[in-house]
Amino acid sequence: MEDYNIAVGAGSGLPISRKHTREILNLIKGMYLNKAIERLELVRSKKLAVPFKRYNRDMGHKKGMAAGRYPIKACKYIIDVLLNAKNNAINKGLQEEKLYICEAITMMDVSKNRRLRVRKGPFVKSRKSISVKIKVKEKEEEGKK
Repeated sequence: MEDYNIAVGAGSGLPISRKHTREILNLIKGMYLNKAIERLELVRSKKLAVPFKRYNRDMGHKKGMAAGRYPIKACKYIIDVLLNAKNNAINKGLQEEKLYICEAITMMDVSKNRRLRVRKGPFVKSRKSISVKIKVKEKEEEGKK
């Protein structure tokens, strides 16, 4: 059975780090969509750091948190996916201010190969490629008890 108050935004073949992507998605999961976009814009302007909880070896501390970084390139691509989900939700007739991120997944994509000369080795080297899938849902108001 399909849920009609869910919209999906997806991006595939994104040339960003999977570790950065995972930490960014953990930051925005459960947030309202507009607030998540504002947060990522603050990260792009280096006013707010993304806390790194798993991939934080030899990483410096940031103000207000333990280990953190400013993954600017990954934020740019994830903002595009969030705007894609927002536009899909508006096309479905969902209310923009009630949308929150209910699911955010990152997956390894097929590696893109290019011809590269490596001394005494193969001619082909792979580049990173990531797929991101973000589901947004309309938050239902709870009744008064």
